[in-house]
Amino acid sequence: MSTMFNEAQCLAEPGRAHYGGGLIVNPEFNRGVEGWTVFGQGAIKQGASKESGNRFIVAHSRRKPLDSFSQKILLENGKFYSFSAWVQISEGSETVAAVLRLQMANCYMVSNNTGVEIWADNVSLQSFSKEQWRSHQDKSIDKVRKQKVRFHITYANKTAMEGGVISIKQIKSGFPFGCGMNHYILTNTDYQDWFASRFKFTTFTNEMKWYSTEKIEGIENYTIPDAMVKFCEKNGISIRGHNIFWDNPKHQPEWVKTLSPEDLKEAAARRINSVTTRYAGKLIHWDVMNENLHFIL
Repeated sequence: MSTMFNEAQCLAEPGRAHYGGGLIVNPEFNRGVEGWTVFGQGAIKQGASKESGNRFIVAHSRRKPLDSFSQKILLENGKFYSFSAWVQISEGSETVAAVLRLQMANCYMVSNNTGVEIWADNVSLQSFSKEQWRSHQDKSIDKVRKQKVRFHITYANKTAMEGGVISIKQIKSGFPFGCGMNHYILTNTDYQDWFASRFKFTTFTNEMKWYSTEKIEGIENYTIPDAMVKFCEKNGISIRGHNIFWDNPKHQPEWVKTLSPEDLKEAAARRINSVTTRYAGKLIHWDVMNENLHFIL
């Protein structure tokens, strides 16, 4: 799981660590880098603000995007976790991701720009029981998504109706709410009922991808995605097309990998015309080039 930090507001000093840091050892780095280790290569040290003397951790001498700092944490099955941290880079502008690797139960930072240092302070990882998590959800729902409404019921002559009973039933969400769908839904009625009763938006996980519809050059097979589209139309589920192309070199039809540049251009044009023409008017959106910046390095 990774969380991208794109905070627009700039503050002179970071806020305090949520929940006192929770499970994190030395979350405010007042004891140097105790509890923290180098992740990947590079090195770590304690830094301090010139203005206030506030202390933080610094990942420097980085050579790869993953080079940063990490801390191993003991997680408990059945609990929910909330992570937060204040993150800064030494110069310029760059996206930094906080990554939690559940297999190894540790967290670390990632930045593609190895020329900058990664700074972090007031890191927090707090655990919650299911009951605590639900309580927080309910409080947030009450605060953000609820408000009082007063109804005045009258007869046609404008006189007030005494003892009237009002019932309200929500028939759809006021915002797009969906989930990925795969081909197993075509043969599993329980899956169909469960999905259609909850979601009004979907994306097919693999069934529309080039390597699924044209495994052999020139032989297209849209049988499965066609059936999935019909299911969605029958149940009023809007489809986001995924995808026309995928930039990952590993996930291409095998025959595409050996094409010359000119032949690849022609094959790509045929692919575009084929899939967009077939599903014209049936989709609300196309993921034209999936992950188009992930594999340029």
